Amino acid sequence: MKPIRITRWYWKLLYVIVSVVIIYLIALFADPSRAGDGLRGILRAVAVLALTIVAARIFRGHDEDVAPARAWWRMTGGWLVGLIIAVLWLVVTIGGIGVALGQAGGIATTGTETAGGALGIAGVVLVLLYGDSSIRLLLLRRRARAEAATP
Repeated sequence: MKPIRITRWYWKLLYVIVSVVIIYLIALFADPSRAGDGLRGILRAVAVLALTIVAARIFRGHDEDVAPARAWWRMTGGWLVGLIIAVLWLVVTIGGIGVALGQAGGIATTGTETAGGALGIAGVVLVLLYGDSSIRLLLLRRRARAEAATP
């Protein structure tokens, strides 16, 4: 079976939109009597992690080879894109941790704190993954330039 690869920007955008819809459907339709805010938050955090990691495996940059699988640590096609995504996840993570600590205007409930904590943990994992990927890609790029410059 041929592996799925998404290379066009509009299909990537569609994947992200569908992912966001899935995450919010979990929040809307999880039965509040059975799954409190905390459990719904944990489910959403797991969905965010899973959908993001799947995207990293199937998305390809414009200059990437489509056929082979990416290195296990590679999250993006280039180091700058990974850095931008890491910074965006850092902002989301700070917000999630703020909610988890009850700093959201004093209106946070226990379930909201659990949901914020779960999103904070997912965010930390994604910041580390994207940050590590960007650093490795930048180091590989510098190494390739140094080897090309060496006669």
